[in-house]
Amino acid sequence: MSSKLKIIKNPDEAMYEMVSAAVEVNNRQCPCVLPSKRNEDTLCPCKAFREQTTAGECTCGRFVKVEVDA
Repeated sequence: MSSKLKIIKNPDEAMYEMVSAAVEVNNRQCPCVLPSKRNEDTLCPCKAFREQTTAGECTCGRFVKVEVDA
């Protein structure tokens, strides 16, 4: 059986809430991206994380990719 990756919110509620507040302040932009580098690809969850092919947290820690049965 093969597995797929699914994006979920970080189960660490404190981390999720802290980063979510920063995303809100930054107009939905990933808080770990410099203001001069922000664009459509850096809207949270950012393109780099959406295209990530391995399980794990995004750079800012708001979301996690987990393996699920396909």
